[in-house]
Order: sequence, then C-alpha cells, then structure tokens
Amino acid sequence: MKFIDSQIFTNLCIGQDSVEDMVRSAKDLGYSGVVVNCNYNVNSDIRGFLDKLNAIKVDDMEIVAGVTIDAKDVIELKGLISKVREQVELVIVRGGRYAVNRGACEDSRVDILMNPHAGRIDNGLDEACLGLAKKNNVAIGISFRPILKTYRRQRAQMLQNVATNLKLCRELGVKIIGCSGAQNKWELRDARQMIAVADSFGLDLGKGFSALTTTPIEILQKNKKILAGEQVRGAEMVIGGNENV
Repeated sequence: MKFIDSQIFTNLCIGQDSVEDMVRSAKDLGYSGVVVNCNYNVNSDIRGFLDKLNAIKVDDMEIVAGVTIDAKDVIELKGLISKVREQVELVIVRGGRYAVNRGACEDSRVDILMNPHAGRIDNGLDEACLGLAKKNNVAIGISFRPILKTYRRQRAQMLQNVATNLKLCRELGVKIIGCSGAQNKWELRDARQMIAVADSFGLDLGKGFSALTTTPIEILQKNKKILAGEQVRGAEMVIGGNENV
C-alpha cells in the first residue's frame, strides 16, 4: 500500500526541520511519498522555494511540491491560485472563513480545501459548498496537527466539526484527504494511526485508506500530466489517447 502525506512543512517555509529529516521520518512511518508545502500568501517567494526543493532527493521517496494558500478573502484567493497553479503539483487552500471555503469549493483549480472548520464554532461547510466541491473535484482535507495542538473544550468542538464534515462528505460523495500537517518530524503520524482516528469518526476503513492512498495519488497523477502538457485542465481525456482520468 502506497501512503502519501499530502501536507508537511519544512524549514524551507514555516516548518522547523529540514526536508531530508522530514522525508526520512515519513519514510520510517511507512510513507512512500510526501507533499512538501509552501505556506503561500502575497509575500511568498514560490520560485525560491521550488528551486531549493527540486535540488533535494531522498532514496525511495517521492517528494512533491505543493502550496497551502492562506488568503484573507475570495479576491485574494483567486489571485494567488492564478500565480501558483501551473507551478506546483498540489494546491491546497487553508480553510476557515466561509467565503474562502466556498470560493475554494467552486474553483476547479483547487485540489484540497483543508480544515474548513478552522477557527470556527461550526463545521464551516454546508450542502451548497459540498455540492460545488463535488462538481469541481475539490477534496476536503483534514490535518492531524490542529487536533494535536488543541485541548479540552476547543478540541471537543473541533472533533465534532471534523466528524460532521466527514459524515457530510461521505453522504454527498465528496472526496476526503487525510494528512499530518506536520511542521516538525515529531508531528508526523503513522498513516494507519490516522486511518484508525478517521474510523472512530465513522469513516469506514476503505474510505480511510483512500484518503491517504488512492485519492491523493490520483490527484497528483492528474496534475503531473497537466504540468507536462499531456492533459488539459478540466478535460476528462488524455491528449492523444483514450485513457480516463
């Protein structure tokens, strides 16, 4: 089984440990690949981040470049997506504000809306948002780090919101992604541990495994073809062939 952690941060951005240390630790935990993220806002240097990341190799591990967009409103969100979409293999939007949550769900250039419940007393999504997410093939992401960093009442509220979103995604057929969101190697988590946590929220084991295996792998494979010019974004067919996405 090929496990992918779709969101880790290193000292190239807001993380604490080197890419090499993070990737080797992920490998020890059973992962085959990781997406090293740049926390992206209007002041970010994406070119410098990519140049440094592309120079790093770790044996038997796939290292993929991604961004986690941190936008204050929908206008800023759209502008940031336009700047990075054709440069990286994974575009994540940091959720929380309802307008940003909805803006991400309605934009097919977004791969994952991460933690739509962040900083909220509710779950941050409704059926309208999730209908748009399904239509535009936007996955809903849940990262483990915020759960680790909250306590008591705040954690209980967060866990309730996570459970609500997983339930809605399951009922409405929206894709789910699980990841660590780790900013140092001690925050990485074994994939099977995260699957067990998802199971405790009512997400069956099959969907839990998909959230860390087939779903991120399919997204990354599609985006690699688009960046290589082998597929047009939004098209369902590969140029020059009959292979379905």
